[in-house]
Amino acid sequence: MIHEELDYLLSLGPQRPLTRARFRVLRQFHLFQQQNGYAPSIRELARQLNFTSHSSAQAHLSNLSRDGYMRRRREGPRGWILTRKAREILAS
Repeated sequence: MIHEELDYLLSLGPQRPLTRARFRVLRQFHLFQQQNGYAPSIRELARQLNFTSHSSAQAHLSNLSRDGYMRRRREGPRGWILTRKAREILAS
């Protein structure tokens, strides 16, 4: 299923809503949240994605926020949430 979603996003061409890397971050965030009932911390997300630095995960989350896919609900390690735009992409 994830390959079909990636193929769809890549087929949209230059106006695609997400890069492959950001979609991967968004998808992993969503999967973690579904499995655990709460959002991952940045360090947990970085570990799940095999990033060598948690700052990489932070940068992706910031970019996803800038593009309207995520937002900060509150300060703290689990303050990120998916927006409706993100949930619609993940549901398709």
